[in-house]
Amino acid sequence: MFRFAPALVLALPLLAGGCASEPFVDYVQIRERSTVALPMRGTATIAAVCYSGNEAAQAKTLQALADAHCAKDNKKARYHLTERYGCTWLAPHVAFFTCVEPAPPPPGEAPS
Repeated sequence: MFRFAPALVLALPLLAGGCASEPFVDYVQIRERSTVALPMRGTATIAAVCYSGNEAAQAKTLQALADAHCAKDNKKARYHLTERYGCTWLAPHVAFFTCVEPAPPPPGEAPS
């Protein structure tokens, strides 16, 4: 009955690896929350982007999601830190970005 148990245990990481989810910002505004209070990693001024896999390979995607989150308040996202295994099971890692005021344009350039 337990002949295949070792093979199953060895195959689980491979099966779970195929279940990776797309990166997402872990933040829901209070007015959009359901009656069940779920802890969120991000805030209005901190973009918490949950992801799986290699951070360097997804850096542009993570930055774009954080920029979109911060753009709601006309701010830019600045990378702060990464926490391993701090989000969901399918997207276990979370990259934190702080929403900051955009840098002023250099003298002589028109603002974009």
